[in-house]
Amino acid sequence: MRDRDELFDDGQVQAMGMLTEITDEELGRVTMMAPAVRLSRTPGEVRFPGRHLGADTRAVLQELGHSPDRIAEWEASAVVVTSPADPVAT
Repeated sequence: MRDRDELFDDGQVQAMGMLTEITDEELGRVTMMAPAVRLSRTPGEVRFPGRHLGADTRAVLQELGHSPDRIAEWEASAVVVTSPADPVAT
């Protein structure tokens, strides 16, 4: 089994265009896997790095019916991970 660095440094992976670079606001340039499926008329692309850990935790838990107080308890107990950027900050 290979680790991330071995995979990303592999010549065949690079030659096949299986990697792409994007810019993350916090991390700068990030190398990640490119879309696996390549269609000639509608090629895929990575347009953003994805959500940060905990970015939507509060919103999802509230949508599932949990109260802000319960969510705050879980945050304090490290049961869930949240982000200060979560739009439903309590």
